[in-house]
Amino acid sequence: MKHKSRDDKELSLYKWEPENKKNIKGIVQIVHGSCEHSGRYRDFSNFLVQNGYVVYSNDHRGHGLTAESEEELGFFADKNGWEVLVEDVLEVNKLITNDYPNLPIFMIGHSMGSFIARHYAILYGNTIKGVVLSGTAHNNRLLLKFAITISDIYIKIHGNRYRSKFINYLTYGAFNRKVSSHRTKYDWICIDEKVVDEYEKDVYCGYIFTSNAFKEMFRGLYYITNFKNIKKTPKDLPILLLSGKKDVVGNEGKMVIKCYEKYKEAGIEDLDIKLYEKMRHEILNEVGKNEVYEDILSWIRKHLTID
Repeated sequence: MKHKSRDDKELSLYKWEPENKKNIKGIVQIVHGSCEHSGRYRDFSNFLVQNGYVVYSNDHRGHGLTAESEEELGFFADKNGWEVLVEDVLEVNKLITNDYPNLPIFMIGHSMGSFIARHYAILYGNTIKGVVLSGTAHNNRLLLKFAITISDIYIKIHGNRYRSKFINYLTYGAFNRKVSSHRTKYDWICIDEKVVDEYEKDVYCGYIFTSNAFKEMFRGLYYITNFKNIKKTPKDLPILLLSGKKDVVGNEGKMVIKCYEKYKEAGIEDLDIKLYEKMRHEILNEVGKNEVYEDILSWIRKHLTID
């Protein structure tokens, strides 16, 4: 389905719902990662539906079916692209509230989606009952500043839509260099080879971000790692951090723990973390994913009963 946003941009929107709408327990809003799309969350969404939840997820700008052409993949917006993505998530949240005004909304953000969810929680945390952060990280702010500068240089020389193989090499390319297997460029996402192969074949996955999109993502990361901003997250917002111990995005758990510690320092009252021993980045697609599914479901059920 399509949702027309505030600036008339049509966002591709997925909605999975139980056939029996009488006993819906709550809503889950999924925020997907970079260089992928919401359709990849079908299995997890169907699991949630079977357990009585409605699931919404939009393809970000520059992603999936929201991108109107191949050239649009990996490009957010001409101005303030990161904030545009965050506001799109807010729009979907408002749509959900309109559809189901009396049901709690839980947000699940994966990878870049977890960064968006963290930004969202700072600004609009009172609109959700809880947030699950999958494959997240607390990045080094000095390195982020450097990354923003490099992106700016490429933008000034080549323009917003230039795709820098060098920036990609320093970021996504670096992830794969950190794993032992190099069967494909994307081994870092998952141990399950079938998932990796499907990702590689998917035309809506694995493309190179434009220099502008890289800059915007780095800006977003710089914002959410600022402790002054972290402290603006509602103290009573339940947060669950989940990651694979072999996830190179989170430096094998170290940067996930750092994120947890920052939230703890900021005074978040209901905070949990779990690292999965043999999993890489995409824990919702990984070998043993059912354990992750059940953990998330249990956490949501627990927080349905908390006022």
